[in-house]
Amino acid sequence: MFLQVQVREEDQPAFRFPWRRPGDEGQTVAYQMMVENFGAASSPTSCTFVLRRTAEDNPGYSDIAHKVTENFYVDNYLDSFDDAASAIDCCRRMGELLKKGGFELTHLMTSSREVWQAFPAEKRAQPELNVDLDNLPIERTLGLLWHGETDTFTFSFNKTDGTETKRSILAAVSSVFDPMGFLACVTLISKILLQDILRYGRYDGEADKLKIGWDDRLPESLLKRWYTFAGELNALQALRVVRSLRPLDFDPALTTYQLHTFCDASTRGYGAVVYLRAQCRSSTAVSLVTARAKVAPVRQQTIPRLELMGAILGYRLGIRTKRTLKVNIDSVTWWTDSSTVLHWLRTEATLYSAFVANGKEEIREGSNSSERRHLPGAQNPADDGSRGIYATELNADQRWFQGSSFLREHPSKWPINNGQLPEGPDLEEMHPVHIRAVTAAESRIDRLIETSTSLTALERSVAEMDGFSEKPTVARL
Repeated sequence: MFLQVQVREEDQPAFRFPWRRPGDEGQTVAYQMMVENFGAASSPTSCTFVLRRTAEDNPGYSDIAHKVTENFYVDNYLDSFDDAASAIDCCRRMGELLKKGGFELTHLMTSSREVWQAFPAEKRAQPELNVDLDNLPIERTLGLLWHGETDTFTFSFNKTDGTETKRSILAAVSSVFDPMGFLACVTLISKILLQDILRYGRYDGEADKLKIGWDDRLPESLLKRWYTFAGELNALQALRVVRSLRPLDFDPALTTYQLHTFCDASTRGYGAVVYLRAQCRSSTAVSLVTARAKVAPVRQQTIPRLELMGAILGYRLGIRTKRTLKVNIDSVTWWTDSSTVLHWLRTEATLYSAFVANGKEEIREGSNSSERRHLPGAQNPADDGSRGIYATELNADQRWFQGSSFLREHPSKWPINNGQLPEGPDLEEMHPVHIRAVTAAESRIDRLIETSTSLTALERSVAEMDGFSEKPTVARL
């Protein structure tokens, strides 16, 4: 893609470089690139601009122009269709549009053999593949492994042998690429371990002496936890996550969709998970769309505050998911097992601390009370994302992927919305209001009122009073 975009002549000197053949001892020759190259930080932006400009300059393809903006990631065109005929037509028209800008759409990869056969071999990802005998290939898409034959996502991991230091474990944890959050409940365990490693030894006022260096071998207690986690990662290679959010036997014209977001928190982390509930006639299917899990702050927070942080995370994740999905969402439901958070969201009180007030107002602005519901903690799938589960416990039939079982039932059988007011110190997030009452002799007040010519003058006179007979009293509400 980069080599197909020409650089303006006045900008080409920015890509000048000296060149001399290997082994020559003569003078170097100065060359300059006439097209975008892979070493310039500006190349992706410049090429994306040209790609979008191609769509704008060809109004005859206005029906697919929006796909250039929404479905391209640099030079990768990713799209999904309801049937093979629409996929073939759209891809052919997309190829014609891009060709007008000097781009060539190649390296086709699909889960449909009908679409695969509709394009010549040189346009496919593997031209030598026999579509009648061989399985469709595996393609790496934005870091995820996608099996075209089964239309599922799979995962692979780097070897973790020899990771015994803080530096190597951080590198191993960061190498787990999971942009959709399918493995958020598993990777949370490694994040908690990494947090414990980073703050290990910071106590008794001797942090400098007890702190572990980046290349020091970790204590056995921490290494044992790491070996347990890393040794089970290979179990995830057998995991298959179905790409399609709608079952193939569901009629697209008769299918309705609902978005359900669950959030939860524990002392070590908080998380949120979003599910899409598809219903066609009398059949219902629930699919995990995306999830996030984060470790709790190092500075200790109360459980209600962590639950609010989980609710904010779930709200933001749900809003982004609704905006990204290209289906009509009939309703959105926000689930939490925290009665305290629900009470904060329902009350109109404005005397909460800044942390609670800002969080609850952000959620209230984008949702209404009828969309926020309570459920028992035992039925909350986000509990896995707030506490973490080991890789050997995760499979496609686990509730993390399937969602709460009641989502497959009629809404009348869903948990009853709990309106109980929480008990205990959870509501002490409200700031006290201080009211100062100043008393003085009635005669002096009356005299000031009689002699003052205006309210401003009266206020000034009261402010200048001294020698009160009684001390100011403070009332706390």
